[in-house]
Amino acid sequence: MSTELENKSPGFNPDPVPASTGSSLLEQSVKKELRAVRRARRERQKKERDETESLNELAKYESVLAKNYIEECKNILQKNLSAGEFDWISYYKDEPYPPFVFKEPLPRYELFAREMGVPRKDSIKEFFLPPFKKRRLKMEEEARRLFKLKLEEYHQREKSARAAYELKRKSFLEEQSQYNHSIDQLRLDLAKGQPGAVESFVRTLLSLMKYPDAFEVEFDARYEQGDRLLVVEAVFCAPNEIPRTIRYQYIEEEHGITAVEMNEQEFADFFQEILLQLCLSAIHLIFSSCPDRLVEQAVFNGRVRTINHEVDPGEPQPCIMTCRVNRDLYRSVELSSVPSQAAFLRFNGIMSTPLVALKPVVPIQKMRQKPSPYPEPEPVPDPQNSSPSPAPYRPGELENMAKELVSDILEQIENNWEKTKEPGEIIH
Repeated sequence: MSTELENKSPGFNPDPVPASTGSSLLEQSVKKELRAVRRARRERQKKERDETESLNELAKYESVLAKNYIEECKNILQKNLSAGEFDWISYYKDEPYPPFVFKEPLPRYELFAREMGVPRKDSIKEFFLPPFKKRRLKMEEEARRLFKLKLEEYHQREKSARAAYELKRKSFLEEQSQYNHSIDQLRLDLAKGQPGAVESFVRTLLSLMKYPDAFEVEFDARYEQGDRLLVVEAVFCAPNEIPRTIRYQYIEEEHGITAVEMNEQEFADFFQEILLQLCLSAIHLIFSSCPDRLVEQAVFNGRVRTINHEVDPGEPQPCIMTCRVNRDLYRSVELSSVPSQAAFLRFNGIMSTPLVALKPVVPIQKMRQKPSPYPEPEPVPDPQNSSPSPAPYRPGELENMAKELVSDILEQIENNWEKTKEPGEIIH
């Protein structure tokens, strides 16, 4: 049976990680792994559905999923508040490459001789019938010759397999080293405040936000280094994509399952609470993971996918909630105890309630369209206004230049001496 929770799972149409200059290898890897984990959970649930033996059991199973989903939605903020600091070490790749194993068994002469039909030695029979011995020896000689060739072919295949293994192992280790180096570089660039590194790290951080698999949120970020300002945008699912079932009932007379859903007001409150908790979770993760010297203030814009709106007809994902908060204000609000809407308003939040009506608001600050490049490209000099850059240093270059300079000086001294010395003068 296909249910609401199954149909509205985010992985049925997963969005690929954008291959932009603003994406680090860590960001791409984390998002890829998260999609794989969610896909595995959905497949496990589908398998459990298929294994139910009756509609009554299926209704109970779906009701448990619906209950768990609602509880997860109510506790989005609490789960993200309890998340620890970003664990860089856990994202390094240090798994060893599997050892070489050549699965083809080593040829054995006894089995090969048996396949070739070589008779076994029979001393008594060969004593009375010498031709049998002669025939056996001849067949053994031919079998050993062929077996030697077979053994050589085996070792050649083993050698080829080992060479292919070494190539794959080398490629694996090089890729692993490159990936780990990219994390080192990202951490260094992040410490320097390089905008592309900050943006990629924040997108990675927000992709790890904990929320139910039944919907998906896309995060993006832009860093304004001069103002120590981070502009974050989240794109939510439209309300009709959010599951609203409370439980499932098995109707024996109709031999079917009926979904019991929230009423309109209940769902409006439910939808608004989800978006508010996602917003507050994002703000918490940003300020708790980004140091003060990098991020002093954050703007959050919440958008919804593909709906009609009134503010900007050219904008495919209109903003329905926005807020701006600095670090001191964030610290002054205890998110674990203050209601979500009250905390959002304390953070200078603007929204038109109920959020389920999807009435657009003007973002406090719009996000730049293009991400900051990462890795940062080398600047291209203007040939008219800049002098040519020096050639890159090569190992041993200074030593060679010094030798050439000393040689030129000695040659010049010698030439000057030849011109100034008197004829017949003795040089001591």
